[in-house]
Amino acid sequence: VNEGEVFFEALLGINFSKLDGPKIFESCEDTDNRECNIEKNDSNVTQINFSTRVDQLLKISDNELEDCILKPTNDTSRYDRLFTWASCKGAKLENIKCCEDFYGGTCLVTTINAKERSVIASLPRSLRIGQHTACKRLGIPRLSPDLSALSLFLLDVLLVGSDDDHCDNFYPYVACLPHRCVNALFMSEAEVSKWSNQGMDYETAISKVQSQGESCMRYIQDCLSSNKSNSPYTIRRRRSLALWWAVSMVQSRSHGFGTTKSRWLTPVFDFCNHSTTPNCTVEGNSYGELVLKTTRDIAAGEELTIDYMEIDDAKLVATYGFSNLQ
Repeated sequence: VNEGEVFFEALLGINFSKLDGPKIFESCEDTDNRECNIEKNDSNVTQINFSTRVDQLLKISDNELEDCILKPTNDTSRYDRLFTWASCKGAKLENIKCCEDFYGGTCLVTTINAKERSVIASLPRSLRIGQHTACKRLGIPRLSPDLSALSLFLLDVLLVGSDDDHCDNFYPYVACLPHRCVNALFMSEAEVSKWSNQGMDYETAISKVQSQGESCMRYIQDCLSSNKSNSPYTIRRRRSLALWWAVSMVQSRSHGFGTTKSRWLTPVFDFCNHSTTPNCTVEGNSYGELVLKTTRDIAAGEELTIDYMEIDDAKLVATYGFSNLQ
């Protein structure tokens, strides 16, 4: 939710959603068949049913997802496209680049020597993808849970595909997301058992992340989709690999930026790996930008790491798929 809108609504007593913009029904209970619609004020304009779009996203086949993103590739040009797109949006990334890390994933490295507390890269605030951006793109209620909204956002960008002439398209970012999902949503029974043997806290953390994913899919199916069901929700029967992948991406790549109540996806910077002794930190500056700032002197070619600010190893395993202890 836009914090500025909430402040001025309280101060002036004005409901901005009822002004000249589209009117949004905040609850599925406001309409028949529990369908949420966006209604245009112009009576000559056909009502837009966002449920139709959600239905399309839920029907992305496993093969389509495999073809779009899950196949590993050595095509480094996709990272060039990502950096070109981000620079078009105002990012300053000339001192960093993407490389393959020790584990076969992607990391950021510096191309220059830098002193401690140097700003090595910056992103404009407009590149942060939050609940408001996702809801606006999809036309879904602006109070939709951020995990659901951002997961659908990723699928929508994936379904629309690339548009080289449109700088506002987030496809260059989504196309660079990992094809491998390693958090609790994609753990095999053997992996869950292995971690559960480490202690009850690991079993609890894994169960919580899995339940969170199931709740997200249930909300999308029951509140945003037009395909409602009167039978109890069965995650194994209705699981969509595409949506499961998107939820996993948001869980493992989003950050709260100092709050536990919001999630944000941050293109480029979210390729920084975690370290208990990081050489960088992500901060905000007086211009509203996000900056990647060094915490010590670093040399050209050195991997840039940050601290994910999670001291509970069980939560690291469940959310990100790795342990500080290994």
